[in-house]
Amino acid sequence: MNLKLKQIELRQMYQAINVKINTPTYSLDYFYRYVTDLVISEPFPSILTEILKLPLNSPFPTKGISKIEKNYAAELGKENSFSANLNYFWSSIAGVVNRIIKGRISDYLQEAKEILQVSFWELHTTYKSFKEDFKRFEDVYKEFLNFEKARMLGLTYITLMDRKSLT
Repeated sequence: MNLKLKQIELRQMYQAINVKINTPTYSLDYFYRYVTDLVISEPFPSILTEILKLPLNSPFPTKGISKIEKNYAAELGKENSFSANLNYFWSSIAGVVNRIIKGRISDYLQEAKEILQVSFWELHTTYKSFKEDFKRFEDVYKEFLNFEKARMLGLTYITLMDRKSLT
């Protein structure tokens, strides 16, 4: 019985020592140093800041896309799926931007550059006929501009990373 009491006392003392060492101030200092090191190691913080400001997690504007597909049904034809093509294009941009944010872009630079270099209208020439009227569909156009900005910022970031790796 005496041995068990001694073990309990030792465990309590050990816990008390750990509490003194792992104070909130100590934890915050560690976290502050960790974040500071991350920021210092970030090669292009201003571009990353702009990327983080972009609202790329909005729901897909299905109502606006449906209106576009209805208005331009004759030009699109039955075999073209504007909705699927736009969704795929935006998800590709979002995937590259996500890799940039998480810092896992260095092994993926060439593929990411190939994805971001081509605009939607260059990739899908079928839809060029209503490019000018696209602004009339406000929800789709607003989302389109967000992804275009993300595409350009991502391309700038990747180009700078590529140039940095060459030096």
